[in-house]
Amino acid sequence: MLQGAQWRVINQNNETDIIDRILENRGFTSPALKEKFLNPDFNLHLHSPYLLKDMSKAVERIMTAFNKNEKIVVFGDYDADGVTATALLYDFFHRVGADFSYILPHRLNDGYGVTPSGVIKAEELGASLIITVDNGMNAIAAAEEARKREIDLIITDHHQQGSELPVALAIVNPNRHDCAYPFKHISGVGVAYKLVTALAEKVLSPEDAEHFLKWSLDLVAMGTVADIMPLIDENRTMVYYGLKVINKVNRPGIRALLSSNGQKHQRINTVTIGYQLGPRINAAGRLEKADIALKLLIANDYSEALDLAKKLDEVNQLRQELTQKALDEAERDLDQNEKIIIVNSADWHPGIIGLVAGKLCEKYNRPVLAFSKNDESSTYKGSARSPEYFDITEAMMSFSELLENVGGHKQAGGCTVSFAKFETFCKEISAYASQLLVKTPVTRLYEAETVLLP
Repeated sequence: MLQGAQWRVINQNNETDIIDRILENRGFTSPALKEKFLNPDFNLHLHSPYLLKDMSKAVERIMTAFNKNEKIVVFGDYDADGVTATALLYDFFHRVGADFSYILPHRLNDGYGVTPSGVIKAEELGASLIITVDNGMNAIAAAEEARKREIDLIITDHHQQGSELPVALAIVNPNRHDCAYPFKHISGVGVAYKLVTALAEKVLSPEDAEHFLKWSLDLVAMGTVADIMPLIDENRTMVYYGLKVINKVNRPGIRALLSSNGQKHQRINTVTIGYQLGPRINAAGRLEKADIALKLLIANDYSEALDLAKKLDEVNQLRQELTQKALDEAERDLDQNEKIIIVNSADWHPGIIGLVAGKLCEKYNRPVLAFSKNDESSTYKGSARSPEYFDITEAMMSFSELLENVGGHKQAGGCTVSFAKFETFCKEISAYASQLLVKTPVTRLYEAETVLLP
């Protein structure tokens, strides 16, 4: 525990039931809200996909691609959210007999999200339509490249919108400024699931659509939990049913992951996903190719899946070793008196800097930027994590003119900055944080739900 940490009891009303007190702490005060939280219902508690702006446009264009047998390329991401979202579209397009391929960028060689070179690669695969999952909100240049090559682009994402939107046929994201979707915290795979839900109603019978959508919730649960989305509203419903599917262990890849990690006969819950399954899916994209994790999730053969799971175990072990080494180095250099912690090294693998930032943020209760120096590209690649009291992505976007790219959520994001602008950026964001957090204590506030009396 941090020195000087404080405790606060959220609810000191000892006259009500303990469950009611815990629910009230989360804002569930009415009987209807309590019922929704305690008993999620697949048929009642999921929002219509058409509440997402541009969903109708996206569905119409994809249906045209189906009918004309056009080549679709799914452009995913290398983290667990992006990999599960890609696997979901893979399963669905395979189920309906669509002509499609996928691209998962390599973290070191390609960088984050769809890029102009990624569009060219999709064109080489024969694409007339690109669908992004878990990325694309800041892909201004890629969208222009697609337009020049007469390739339609549909962006599905959940990250924050920057100062401008890419010019695309459709942008499906609950967090775009002009989207009135009632729940803003679905993951990238959650947005992909909404797209598939809308499409399934068009091309599958009601019975087949329900079957596919329910049995695909294992992927949604894994991506949602691994991306640390809040388990409220429809996230809770999707994860609740997704855990039921995961515990059936019908998917060979998940069965292999559980077997290789000694979890074969244990009941799987969100802790298992967050600390056992998710990190190993993430490890592939951090240090190797995310394709390993994707091939695992879409595998039909158990022996093939088991070989892939063992490979992920090896990669994850290396990831743990590299992370610990980097953490030890970072802690020797950081300034504990700063409102925002900034650390960097040329020796840190870019795939583990997010973990370094996360662990430092958790330990010191401050926003953290961890950078990996790349002499070849003359850039620093940064990953950011922050406590709830500070919006780290908004902070980075405030200095977007100094950055080559930037994006993320309130508490997690990333950026790339050139050697020439790195020192200026660090000074500017440090001053920004110091001014904004001048009265914010950096000691952690621990909260107790309530007090139990004998």
